[in-house]
Amino acid sequence: MITVRRADSSDVAAMNRVLTASIRDLCAADHHDDPEAVAGWTRNKSIAGVTAMLANDNLALYVAETGRALAAVGAIAADNSIGLN
Repeated sequence: MITVRRADSSDVAAMNRVLTASIRDLCAADHHDDPEAVAGWTRNKSIAGVTAMLANDNLALYVAETGRALAAVGAIAADNSIGLN
C-alpha cells in the first residue's frame, strides 16, 4: 500500500536520499551521466537544501511511503503548479 502525506522535518534525510537517487538513476537520459550535471541537479537536494525547501512557505512538500520506506517526494507550489516531481 502507498501512503501519501505532508513531509516533515523527520523526513529530511530520507528525502535527500530519494531525491538524489531519483535524479541520478531516473534522469540519466537527460544528464547523460555527466558528473558535473548530476552535481548541479543535486546540489540543493542536500540536507540543508531539503530543510530549506520544507521551510519555504511557497512549497507544500509531500512524501509517498510504501510500508515504512519513503519512496517518492513531490511538492506543490503556492500557485498550484508542480514544484517538485
